[in-house]
Amino acid sequence: MGPKLGWLWPTEVPADLRLSTLVSMLAKYGFERCFTGELDPTLSKIALYGGGEHVTHAARQLESGRWTSKRGIFGDDIEHDTADAIAGGEYFEILAYFQRPKTDPAT
Repeated sequence: MGPKLGWLWPTEVPADLRLSTLVSMLAKYGFERCFTGELDPTLSKIALYGGGEHVTHAARQLESGRWTSKRGIFGDDIEHDTADAIAGGEYFEILAYFQRPKTDPAT
């Protein structure tokens, strides 16, 4: 995970994977921190994983309430029942959840 050529990344936000940087980057797209990964059909949610201030992984909540993420840069997309289901191991722990109102039912 990280800013790479061709990825959507605001030019005014440093290209690093510190939690504080990603909080700023996600705010540019209307996301704010929240305290839970529980399903709310009116919100789009993201979970960031890592250790300390370093983010190692991200997941997005699906319409069903399940979560999806990608294993590595070129890996397969995976689905998991909860954001916590992949916490631990290489992804460390959930550092923060983020949410924004859905503007379109498919987002």
